[in-house]
Amino acid sequence: MKPGKPPRKPSRPPARVSRPPDSAARPTQPRHIPDASRPEITLRRGPVGRETLAAIVEELANDAATARPKLDTIGYEERPKHRSSSRPPQGSSPELISIGEAPIGRATQAAIEDALVAETLATTAMADVARAQTSPLAAPGPADVFEISTFVVEGEEIFTKVSEQSRRDFVEQRLMHRLPALSMKEVVRIDVSRGAAPNTVILRVWSNVAPPKT
Repeated sequence: MKPGKPPRKPSRPPARVSRPPDSAARPTQPRHIPDASRPEITLRRGPVGRETLAAIVEELANDAATARPKLDTIGYEERPKHRSSSRPPQGSSPELISIGEAPIGRATQAAIEDALVAETLATTAMADVARAQTSPLAAPGPADVFEISTFVVEGEEIFTKVSEQSRRDFVEQRLMHRLPALSMKEVVRIDVSRGAAPNTVILRVWSNVAPPKT
Protein backbone atom coordinates (compact mmCIF):
# COMPACT_ATOMS: atom_id res chain seq x y z
CA MET A 1 0.00 0.00 0.00
CA LYS A 2 1.26 3.32 -1.05
CA PRO A 3 1.19 6.20 1.45
CA GLY A 4 -1.44 8.89 0.80
CA LYS A 5 -4.16 6.58 -0.81
CA PRO A 6 -7.16 5.19 1.09
CA PRO A 7 -7.58 1.47 1.23
CA ARG A 8 -9.68 -0.18 -1.61
CA LYS A 9 -13.02 -1.66 -0.62
CA PRO A 10 -13.63 -5.24 -1.52
CA SER A 11 -15.83 -5.69 -4.71
CA ARG A 12 -19.26 -7.38 -4.51
CA PRO A 13 -20.41 -10.02 -6.97
CA PRO A 14 -23.14 -8.90 -9.48
CA ALA A 15 -26.66 -9.49 -8.31
CA ARG A 16 -28.71 -12.12 -10.09
CA VAL A 17 -31.99 -10.91 -11.68
CA SER A 18 -34.78 -13.47 -11.79
CA ARG A 19 -36.74 -13.64 -15.11
CA PRO A 20 -40.13 -15.17 -15.68
CA PRO A 21 -40.01 -18.46 -17.58
CA ASP A 22 -40.37 -18.16 -21.35
CA SER A 23 -43.57 -19.91 -22.34
CA ALA A 24 -42.58 -20.01 -26.01
CA ALA A 25 -39.26 -21.64 -25.21
CA ARG A 26 -40.76 -24.21 -22.93
CA PRO A 27 -43.92 -25.83 -24.47
CA THR A 28 -46.39 -27.00 -21.95
CA GLN A 29 -48.88 -29.83 -22.36
CA PRO A 30 -52.56 -28.66 -22.54
CA ARG A 31 -54.53 -29.60 -19.56
CA HIS A 32 -57.99 -31.08 -20.02
CA ILE A 33 -60.43 -29.03 -18.07
CA PRO A 34 -63.91 -30.51 -17.91
CA ASP A 35 -66.70 -28.22 -19.14
CA ALA A 36 -69.29 -28.10 -16.44
CA SER A 37 -71.86 -26.37 -18.78
CA ARG A 38 -72.17 -29.34 -21.23
CA PRO A 39 -74.77 -31.92 -20.23
CA GLU A 40 -74.01 -35.57 -20.36
CA ILE A 41 -75.90 -37.32 -23.22
CA THR A 42 -76.58 -41.01 -23.29
CA LEU A 43 -78.02 -42.75 -26.41
CA ARG A 44 -79.95 -45.97 -26.30
CA ARG A 45 -82.52 -47.84 -28.37
CA GLY A 46 -86.04 -48.63 -27.29
CA PRO A 47 -89.66 -48.86 -28.51
CA VAL A 48 -91.49 -45.62 -29.34
CA GLY A 49 -93.77 -44.55 -26.58
CA ARG A 50 -97.34 -43.36 -26.91
CA GLU A 51 -96.45 -39.73 -26.28
CA THR A 52 -93.73 -39.75 -28.96
CA LEU A 53 -96.02 -41.47 -31.45
CA ALA A 54 -98.81 -38.96 -30.75
CA ALA A 55 -96.39 -36.08 -31.31
CA ILE A 56 -95.30 -37.53 -34.69
CA VAL A 57 -98.90 -37.97 -35.83
CA GLU A 58 -99.77 -34.42 -34.82
CA GLU A 59 -96.77 -33.00 -36.70
CA LEU A 60 -97.71 -34.94 -39.86
CA ALA A 61 -101.29 -33.68 -39.62
CA ASN A 62 -100.06 -30.08 -39.35
CA ASP A 63 -97.83 -30.56 -42.44
CA ALA A 64 -100.75 -31.98 -44.43
CA ALA A 65 -102.97 -29.05 -43.42
CA THR A 66 -100.42 -26.45 -44.55
CA ALA A 67 -99.56 -28.30 -47.81
CA ARG A 68 -100.85 -27.12 -51.21
CA PRO A 69 -104.32 -28.52 -51.91
CA LYS A 70 -104.77 -30.96 -54.81
CA LEU A 71 -106.35 -29.49 -57.93
CA ASP A 72 -108.93 -31.46 -59.89
CA THR A 73 -108.68 -31.12 -63.69
CA ILE A 74 -111.22 -32.07 -66.32
CA GLY A 75 -110.64 -34.48 -69.17
CA TYR A 76 -110.52 -33.63 -72.85
CA GLU A 77 -114.00 -34.98 -73.45
CA GLU A 78 -115.38 -32.71 -70.66
CA ARG A 79 -113.98 -29.48 -72.07
CA PRO A 80 -116.36 -26.49 -71.85
CA LYS A 81 -118.32 -25.57 -74.94
CA HIS A 82 -117.98 -21.80 -74.34
CA ARG A 83 -115.48 -19.71 -72.50
CA SER A 84 -116.53 -18.97 -68.94
CA SER A 85 -114.78 -15.60 -68.91
CA SER A 86 -114.69 -12.63 -71.25
CA ARG A 87 -110.97 -12.27 -70.69
CA PRO A 88 -109.08 -12.78 -73.97
CA PRO A 89 -106.76 -15.80 -74.08
CA GLN A 90 -103.14 -15.07 -73.34
CA GLY A 91 -100.39 -16.21 -75.66
CA SER A 92 -100.44 -17.23 -79.31
CA SER A 93 -101.97 -20.70 -78.80
CA PRO A 94 -105.78 -21.06 -78.99
CA GLU A 95 -107.71 -21.73 -75.85
CA LEU A 96 -109.67 -24.70 -77.23
CA ILE A 97 -108.90 -27.07 -80.10
CA SER A 98 -111.82 -29.02 -81.54
CA ILE A 99 -111.19 -32.16 -83.63
CA GLY A 100 -113.99 -33.80 -85.57
CA GLU A 101 -114.59 -36.24 -88.42
CA ALA A 102 -116.16 -35.28 -91.74
CA PRO A 103 -116.34 -36.82 -95.22
CA ILE A 104 -113.66 -35.80 -97.72
CA GLY A 105 -114.83 -33.23 -100.25
CA ARG A 106 -114.35 -33.49 -103.99
CA ALA A 107 -111.55 -30.94 -104.04
CA THR A 108 -109.68 -32.73 -101.26
CA GLN A 109 -110.12 -36.10 -102.96
CA ALA A 110 -108.89 -34.68 -106.27
CA ALA A 111 -105.87 -33.13 -104.56
CA ILE A 112 -105.03 -36.46 -102.89
CA GLU A 113 -105.31 -38.35 -106.19
CA ASP A 114 -103.11 -35.78 -107.95
CA ALA A 115 -100.51 -36.08 -105.21
CA LEU A 116 -100.55 -39.88 -105.45
CA VAL A 117 -100.20 -39.78 -109.24
CA ALA A 118 -97.30 -37.32 -109.00
CA GLU A 119 -95.61 -39.46 -106.35
CA THR A 120 -96.03 -42.60 -108.48
CA LEU A 121 -94.62 -40.90 -111.57
CA ALA A 122 -91.67 -39.54 -109.60
CA THR A 123 -90.94 -42.98 -108.14
CA THR A 124 -91.15 -44.61 -111.58
CA ALA A 125 -88.87 -41.99 -113.11
CA MET A 126 -86.31 -42.45 -110.35
CA ALA A 127 -86.42 -46.23 -110.81
CA ASP A 128 -85.91 -45.84 -114.57
CA VAL A 129 -82.96 -43.50 -114.04
CA ALA A 130 -81.39 -45.87 -111.51
CA ARG A 131 -81.91 -48.82 -113.88
CA ALA A 132 -80.35 -46.91 -116.75
CA GLN A 133 -77.36 -45.91 -114.60
CA THR A 134 -76.72 -49.46 -113.43
CA SER A 135 -76.84 -50.96 -116.95
CA PRO A 136 -76.39 -48.16 -119.51
CA LEU A 137 -74.90 -50.49 -122.15
CA ALA A 138 -77.48 -53.28 -121.88
CA ALA A 139 -79.32 -53.78 -125.17
CA PRO A 140 -83.13 -54.15 -125.00
CA GLY A 141 -84.54 -57.61 -125.60
CA PRO A 142 -86.38 -58.48 -128.82
CA ALA A 143 -90.08 -57.66 -128.95
CA ASP A 144 -92.76 -60.34 -129.28
CA VAL A 145 -95.56 -59.60 -131.76
CA PHE A 146 -98.97 -61.30 -131.62
CA GLU A 147 -101.99 -61.15 -133.91
CA ILE A 148 -105.43 -61.68 -132.37
CA SER A 149 -108.13 -63.32 -134.45
CA THR A 150 -111.66 -62.86 -133.11
CA PHE A 151 -114.54 -65.26 -133.83
CA VAL A 152 -118.15 -65.45 -132.65
CA VAL A 153 -119.20 -69.04 -132.06
CA GLU A 154 -122.86 -69.99 -131.65
CA GLY A 155 -124.09 -73.32 -130.30
CA GLU A 156 -123.84 -75.52 -127.28
CA GLU A 157 -120.75 -77.31 -128.49
CA ILE A 158 -118.41 -74.51 -127.51
CA PHE A 159 -119.70 -74.47 -123.89
CA THR A 160 -118.32 -77.98 -123.40
CA LYS A 161 -114.79 -76.84 -124.25
CA VAL A 162 -113.75 -76.07 -120.71
CA SER A 163 -110.16 -77.27 -120.66
CA GLU A 164 -107.34 -75.59 -122.59
CA GLN A 165 -106.63 -78.72 -124.62
CA SER A 166 -110.28 -79.06 -125.76
CA ARG A 167 -110.23 -75.43 -126.93
CA ARG A 168 -107.01 -75.97 -128.89
CA ASP A 169 -108.53 -79.03 -130.52
CA PHE A 170 -111.59 -77.00 -131.54
CA VAL A 171 -109.43 -74.22 -133.01
CA GLU A 172 -107.27 -76.73 -134.90
CA GLN A 173 -110.28 -78.53 -136.38
CA ARG A 174 -112.57 -75.57 -137.18
CA LEU A 175 -110.50 -72.36 -137.40
CA MET A 176 -106.99 -73.32 -138.47
CA HIS A 177 -107.58 -72.34 -142.10
CA ARG A 178 -108.54 -68.78 -141.06
CA LEU A 179 -105.57 -68.14 -138.74
CA PRO A 180 -102.32 -66.43 -139.79
CA ALA A 181 -100.45 -69.16 -137.94
CA LEU A 182 -99.13 -72.09 -139.95
CA SER A 183 -99.47 -74.58 -137.10
CA MET A 184 -100.85 -74.84 -133.58
CA LYS A 185 -97.31 -74.31 -132.26
CA GLU A 186 -97.69 -70.63 -133.13
CA VAL A 187 -100.99 -70.33 -131.19
CA VAL A 188 -99.99 -69.09 -127.75
CA ARG A 189 -103.30 -68.18 -126.15
CA ILE A 190 -107.07 -68.74 -126.51
CA ASP A 191 -109.57 -66.47 -124.67
CA VAL A 192 -113.29 -67.30 -124.38
CA SER A 193 -115.99 -64.88 -123.15
CA ARG A 194 -119.80 -64.81 -123.42
CA GLY A 195 -121.25 -62.94 -126.36
CA ALA A 196 -124.02 -60.36 -126.42
CA ALA A 197 -126.46 -62.72 -128.18
CA PRO A 198 -127.82 -65.72 -126.28
CA ASN A 199 -126.02 -69.04 -126.64
CA THR A 200 -122.93 -67.37 -128.18
CA VAL A 201 -119.31 -66.91 -127.12
CA ILE A 202 -116.48 -64.70 -128.36
CA LEU A 203 -113.32 -66.63 -129.14
CA ARG A 204 -109.99 -64.78 -129.40
CA VAL A 205 -106.96 -66.66 -130.69
CA TRP A 206 -103.45 -65.24 -130.14
CA SER A 207 -101.00 -66.18 -132.87
CA ASN A 208 -97.30 -65.45 -132.70
CA VAL A 209 -96.03 -63.36 -135.63
CA ALA A 210 -92.54 -64.38 -136.65
CA PRO A 211 -90.04 -61.80 -137.98
CA PRO A 212 -89.74 -61.61 -141.76
CA LYS A 213 -87.20 -63.80 -143.43
CA THR A 214 -84.21 -62.04 -144.92
